[in-house]
Amino acid sequence: FPEQRFFLIRAHEGGFLAVHNRCPHLGCTVTWEPEKNHFLCPCHAAKFDFYGDFENPPVPRPLDTFKVTIEDRVVYVDTSTPEQRKHFEAEQLTYV
Repeated sequence: FPEQRFFLIRAHEGGFLAVHNRCPHLGCTVTWEPEKNHFLCPCHAAKFDFYGDFENPPVPRPLDTFKVTIEDRVVYVDTSTPEQRKHFEAEQLTYV
């Protein structure tokens, strides 16, 4: 959802996670590279895994997340406040 500034991830386990499309290092827009199964920041070639965890410097932390809620089987993402995290944890996934 590039216009809304996030990627909505559907985990293999079925849960959802919304990650910000801005690199936490300089704010560059990251892209998804499906053939490599990771996100890439074009400014410094920093990579983030499927869940937005950072894989190499100079990035200081994973991609920020947005709150996900599900009502009547509809997924909603609140993009008003990005949330910082230290790394991905399964508890960050939201399930139907």
